[in-house]
Amino acid sequence: MDGNPCDLVDCEDDGNICTESVCNPASGKCEARRFCRRVFVTSAVYRGSLGGPLGADQKCKGSAKMGGLGGEWSAWVSGPGRPHPSIQTSELPFHRLDGETVATSGAGLLSGSLLAPIVKTEVLSTVPKEELRVWTGLTAEGAPTGTECESWTSDDDMEEGTSGICNNATSSWSKAFSPSSCFQFGHLYCFEL
Repeated sequence: MDGNPCDLVDCEDDGNICTESVCNPASGKCEARRFCRRVFVTSAVYRGSLGGPLGADQKCKGSAKMGGLGGEWSAWVSGPGRPHPSIQTSELPFHRLDGETVATSGAGLLSGSLLAPIVKTEVLSTVPKEELRVWTGLTAEGAPTGTECESWTSDDDMEEGTSGICNNATSSWSKAFSPSSCFQFGHLYCFEL
């Protein structure tokens, strides 16, 4: 021991794949240091009536809570101020909940393709092959497509929304299908802020 208050502190892992517990020498206390942002696809599926972009965020927060994740979350859906600015400008990499790197930064995320597909849910299950649709309303570069189930408020069979395929790392992860009927079911991508 060299007189450093950190010598007396035993920092334990909090279980979050994107933080590590480190001792702050100034205070002698454990603090979480974040080195990435987490991302998952919801295990639940929804019709296009998500309650608007904020309703989609609430669905992500509810899924994160169900998975015991904590943190602040935003859905990858079109709308005013979307995708969330802290996602676009992040200098931290994005990791799936199993630790796999999806993108090295916000710029990497918006480059058009991913390093790995976002196929893991909030409970670490893999999305079944017959349920790959994810509502987005965005291109892989984060641009709105203009097809978004009446701003994510409609599940009318005659309205349409853009969706991606969650088992794909090409640009199809965010915009894959021709616009889908808003009456269909899709997952949501959830990004940690």
